[in-house]
Amino acid sequence: MRKKVTYTIVVFMLICIITLGFFAVPVGFTLCSLIGLAYGWRFQDKTYLKYSTLGLLIGLASDVYTILLIYSM
Repeated sequence: MRKKVTYTIVVFMLICIITLGFFAVPVGFTLCSLIGLAYGWRFQDKTYLKYSTLGLLIGLASDVYTILLIYSM
């Protein structure tokens, strides 16, 4: 099951990069970490919870940074 979730996250991120380009990093990172959090919470996988929480924090920080850059243009 863990491999399927990892493959889903990878495929989702690749699709985001293909469709959104540069903006895929903040958006895709946040969404992929939410997928990892849902899996970690459902199956009580502490490794997925830990790294997905870290990914969510990085993704949210990059979302805020990207929005600030867009508004400053």
